[in-house]
Amino acid sequence: MENVTENKILELNDDLLKEIFALSTASTDYEVTLAYDAKNEDFWQKENLDEIYKQNQQKREYALDSLRGVLSWLERHGYEIHHEGQKVDLTNILSTLVQKEEES
Repeated sequence: MENVTENKILELNDDLLKEIFALSTASTDYEVTLAYDAKNEDFWQKENLDEIYKQNQQKREYALDSLRGVLSWLERHGYEIHHEGQKVDLTNILSTLVQKEEES
């Protein structure tokens, strides 16, 4: 891997958690767009982390939602993932996790 940044700590603050939560609950391209629209009620900064999220969700669905949220956040903030020395294309992974508008 080239240009490895060592010892960089990612601060898990409320803004980061709000953004990841908003992305993990956005299952379509359209919903992801709304999560970044400051005028929309689903804008990520408007999330209340103290509210209870739906509790009737299957663990598989929750795991996929969480993975989608984290990968979306990493991609939007310019992070890369490498596996066995090769860069992983997050776009390809996300395209299988985020439904296109016409599929929903």
